[in-house]
Amino acid sequence: MPYTIYNNNGTILVNIADGEVDNITTSLDLIGKNINNYGEYVNNNLVKLLTSFSNSAPPANPLTGQVWYDTNGGGKLRVFNGTEFRPVYQSQVSGTSPFPSSDGDFWYDSVNRQFKVFVNDAGTSEWRTIGPTNPYFHGKIGLEVPQTPVREDITNATKNCAVIYSYGSIIGIHSSSTFTANTTTSVYYFNSQTATQVYAGTTILKNITARNNLYVEGDLYLKGEVYLSPNRRLTASYNRTWIGSAITDQYTATNNWIRLEILPYLFSTGTTATVINSEVKVLASYNTQTEVRHFILQENVPGVRAWEAYEIYGSTGTQYWGVFHLGNTNTNVVKLGA
Repeated sequence: MPYTIYNNNGTILVNIADGEVDNITTSLDLIGKNINNYGEYVNNNLVKLLTSFSNSAPPANPLTGQVWYDTNGGGKLRVFNGTEFRPVYQSQVSGTSPFPSSDGDFWYDSVNRQFKVFVNDAGTSEWRTIGPTNPYFHGKIGLEVPQTPVREDITNATKNCAVIYSYGSIIGIHSSSTFTANTTTSVYYFNSQTATQVYAGTTILKNITARNNLYVEGDLYLKGEVYLSPNRRLTASYNRTWIGSAITDQYTATNNWIRLEILPYLFSTGTTATVINSEVKVLASYNTQTEVRHFILQENVPGVRAWEAYEIYGSTGTQYWGVFHLGNTNTNVVKLGA
């Protein structure tokens, strides 16, 4: 009477007649009744199972779920999925790279705190970093979701932002929306005790160096002083209308902080100075002390008027008390007006 061998799902796998050995249905030798030396077949099957069919070639006639230890490439455990043997990837946590290793192995480098995968690509075998890109002792580098939330001022809602890191230092904020950050956020990221305006885009928190031209296609808003190199300082930009052809000293109690003297024929027509070497003097008054800053128009590029700071006259309010030359025509250029 034949043996009926069933699969794990209850279906009949094979019927084995008396005196026969089936070695084509599975990777094992399945024995029927009355087989001489049957113990040899049983023991060989046990060895195959103990070693997971360890070999460089896959076992013949595998069943779904069957495990095979592939001895190629340092050894890898594989499982048959009904179509092919797929690797059961190995992983290891250690301070040194695992050896031997094979294609697809995972390794958490506990020294550099990086996750890596072993690849054999075009004959080159190596551990490639999945992330983070840089070892932990360099500090964070690149974009990261902030661990300290960026919150809106009134609602205290968390805003969608990303922090830009450079060697552990926060150098910028990416934001998907424009909002006013609350004081906690402002103190942490912007070093400000008051609520800070954040715009959709990128807010740079450190310096920007442009080695070539810097182009701004939108409006440019500058807060604070602008320093021009070498040794050129622009603290204000003045747009003044035509006053007259004679020297005019504008001075009233309401404009005590800035007074103007306009030399004759500074403006040919309207409000635009067009004559090279035209001059202007700006008087700044501080309490009872005033000083006159003397500028000469050195060039007239369309839309831009560059004035050279030429002399300073100190004054007590009633008389000038000296002349200080600020430089020649090639230095100390200041723009007055647009």
